[in-house]
Amino acid sequence: MRHKRLLVFAAVSTLFISSALAQSTSLGLGARFTASGEEELTGDELGFAVAISGDTAVAIQLGYAATGAHVYQRAPGGWASETQTSRLTPSDGGDSAFGSTVAISGDTVVVGAFNKVYVFVKPAAGWRTMNETAQLVGANGGRDGFGQFLAIDGDTIVVGAQPFSTPGPQSAAYVFVKPSGGWATTSTYSAKLTTPNENGILSAGISGDSVVLGYTGAAYVFEKPSGGWATTGLPKATLTRSAPAGPNDTFGLSIAISGDRIAVGDRAAGIGVVDLFVEPETGWADATETVELSPPTTPGPTLNFGDALAMDSSHLVVGSTTDEIFVYSQPPAGWGASAWPSQELTGNSGSFFGSSVAIDGQTVVGGAPRENINGNQIAGAAYLFTLFPNWIQVSTDFLEFPDMTFGSSEIVPVTVKNLGTGTLTFTTAMDSPNYQVVQGSENTCSAGVPAGQSCVLPIKFNPPGVGQHTNHLTLTSPSSASVSVIEMQGLAGGVGAANEGYLNFGTINDGTTVTLPLVIENFGVPGSPTVAVSSSSPYFSLASQGTCAAGVAEGTTCTLMLKFAPVDPGGFFSEEITLTPSSGAASMISVQGVGYDTSLTP
Repeated sequence: MRHKRLLVFAAVSTLFISSALAQSTSLGLGARFTASGEEELTGDELGFAVAISGDTAVAIQLGYAATGAHVYQRAPGGWASETQTSRLTPSDGGDSAFGSTVAISGDTVVVGAFNKVYVFVKPAAGWRTMNETAQLVGANGGRDGFGQFLAIDGDTIVVGAQPFSTPGPQSAAYVFVKPSGGWATTSTYSAKLTTPNENGILSAGISGDSVVLGYTGAAYVFEKPSGGWATTGLPKATLTRSAPAGPNDTFGLSIAISGDRIAVGDRAAGIGVVDLFVEPETGWADATETVELSPPTTPGPTLNFGDALAMDSSHLVVGSTTDEIFVYSQPPAGWGASAWPSQELTGNSGSFFGSSVAIDGQTVVGGAPRENINGNQIAGAAYLFTLFPNWIQVSTDFLEFPDMTFGSSEIVPVTVKNLGTGTLTFTTAMDSPNYQVVQGSENTCSAGVPAGQSCVLPIKFNPPGVGQHTNHLTLTSPSSASVSVIEMQGLAGGVGAANEGYLNFGTINDGTTVTLPLVIENFGVPGSPTVAVSSSSPYFSLASQGTCAAGVAEGTTCTLMLKFAPVDPGGFFSEEITLTPSSGAASMISVQGVGYDTSLTP
């Protein structure tokens, strides 16, 4: 098939985007926190950073005229949309980055800047507009980027320092322990933690006696010494990602820790992944991830997955910069080889909802710093959600189809149970069309599932080619913010392309040719069949039989050589090439390429 000429020439790839990405899977935006009228200003980005502990939530306003930490309190009847209860500001005016990060534990709020950290302690009469209780500074008097990253747990605060100049002070983290008399006007650190990594600190976290520091390429775990925090030597454990680092990867960009679990964000391939580490029974040691989490659909609208992380004893919250927050609940058997979000929260388009996240118990807060409020552009807001149990329970999260001969199909049923209190309705989406949900009388889920009841969802495996085929079925219930994902796998026996997908010849000049290898595999066909190639297009053809001239034995591979020869005046060319073995059914392989119109060259 010939397509119209392209004015911009580039290699083209095809992605199947799950329609679940375009659907709101939240209960609707929850309680909304905004600034009071006189502080609701254009460009002030309320929600740049957020934190929550018990009945108190904090949202940072990092703008031009109204920088501050805004405190919101849970009303007796529950959380509700409101403006701040009080506003926390630095007595010395801080600097332009006051509020670049925030953390809270109980009645203590900690706010970072680029040269110091401010500690605010709730007065006996309750939160009010106030200045800090104490200021914290590092070893270099705040000249090393002290305060960009911080965390708090109980009476212990950890603060990261990232120097801006080279040469300069080494990246480090400082541990502050609350003095017996309480946080003083100024407090000195108890320990300075350093690592052998020269790439620079990116994030920090603390839980109990464990501190974790994220650097570009690694996360380092420090344990509190038996005599209390003091300057230590090397970290107890180094955590790394098992996959090789790409040119734009930033493993360590974000950190979350709770008990025996550590999550580390990495802006891998511009999409992002989160690596989850579970502490062994023998304690933390050098390790790669226990499980790696990716956006629950093929790469599409979700970007910078894992730029923001939060964790408690049973949930992991993953934010992005494309208005989505994914909530993962720990499986009953523990974190295994794969994990899928149990809920997905969505915000208003373009608000950057999810660029900051926090969690405490069943309550999640997400910042939306680019939200437009009452006509004020990028005034910002924060949203609070109460998590609900996942209503969707599936009989399996891994569906393996029996081996079949290519050209036939198989149907396997999945049982879906409603664990909620109302009627469950849900939509389904696939990553690609090699599996389908069967409609008709066999599908008893179409009309909804009453509370406590089950339905049967038949899944059909209808492969487009021979070989191993994987897919993911996403079940989404917008009314209950519930998500469940089933991984599917099946094998279609025959002789054909070894890899699912297409063959891309890239861009070449008109009148030239390029030849690429196509690997053929024999999936379960006796003997050594040969393979014929046919195409209705003159632009793609068989260059030679390569290593397939003598046939391909069962369980082995051979290589055909295919040729792409675009003609003037150029354009984008694609075709379905037929592969016909001497034994078994014919199959197809998609090929594509771009011909550059040389007449356009000056």
